[in-house]
Amino acid sequence: MIEKRYDSLDVVSPHEQYLLVLSESGRCFGSDFSELAREIKARIDGDELTVQEYFHPLEDVSNSSRLLQNSVWLIHWEECLQGEDYSCLDSFLDPSLFPNYAEAIICTEEGGYDKAKEIEREYKRTSVAYSRDTLFAYAKVHFSDFNPTHTSGKERVKSWNNEICERLGI
Repeated sequence: MIEKRYDSLDVVSPHEQYLLVLSESGRCFGSDFSELAREIKARIDGDELTVQEYFHPLEDVSNSSRLLQNSVWLIHWEECLQGEDYSCLDSFLDPSLFPNYAEAIICTEEGGYDKAKEIEREYKRTSVAYSRDTLFAYAKVHFSDFNPTHTSGKERVKSWNNEICERLGI
């Protein structure tokens, strides 16, 4: 997890990041999230960024300091947000509170493209995956932009890391 601020771009590489998974069943699009995470990791170019999936217990979803330390959140719509069983997630997904360069990908298995657009209107600054392919596309774009293999990626990682450190008082 995040332990210190990055003072320069030289200390950004290599960078390890956690892919936060919020789901009751651990499954989406007919697969375990672990399998989906392996596929996402296989699509990352370069060797300066490593990604590990992290399954956060939903009963402890109000632990904002732990949640904020993940640059990508995979949230199962039907299990976590649709019924508002975990309403505190709404406040974490507020665009004014969500960290810069972080990405929330809400996964919905019902309703296709139209449902995805409806959810995107409700949750600004989120991506909504309605299939495995859209999930992989959103994750690939994020990790390509967030990858410290490139200078722009290093700048994003540094900025994001230091913003999280500021929020956590590190």
